[in-house]
Amino acid sequence: MGRLTVVGIAVALVAGALAGCGGPPPELEVSYRAGADKSSFGLVNASAEEWSDVQVLVRGLRPDGIESECAEKRIEAWSPGDAQTLPRCGDEKTLITIETGGQRAFFVLGGDTLYRKLGRREIPLK
Repeated sequence: MGRLTVVGIAVALVAGALAGCGGPPPELEVSYRAGADKSSFGLVNASAEEWSDVQVLVRGLRPDGIESECAEKRIEAWSPGDAQTLPRCGDEKTLITIETGGQRAFFVLGGDTLYRKLGRREIPLK
């Protein structure tokens, strides 16, 4: 079996899987909104889709690298443009995990900048 055949089979399998389940889940896009005080912030659904049965886990990160759970929130329906108020946690950064529809995304709030966490990389969101 040649390399081209293997690539063709892999593409066909992925395309077939996506067609069978109605396509990929919605992209988890969020944006940051400053809170009324420094103890909280708003996380906005910045996608075009409403998310349902959303789990949000907020953890704090201390300067020594130790994480601590801070808050967990279940959101039945999160409409585009709606903000969820969450607590800031930790001395250094606030870590945020969002899970819905079988999709999980990781974010980091440092100061007033929200980052998308991809592996070890933190990419600032605009």
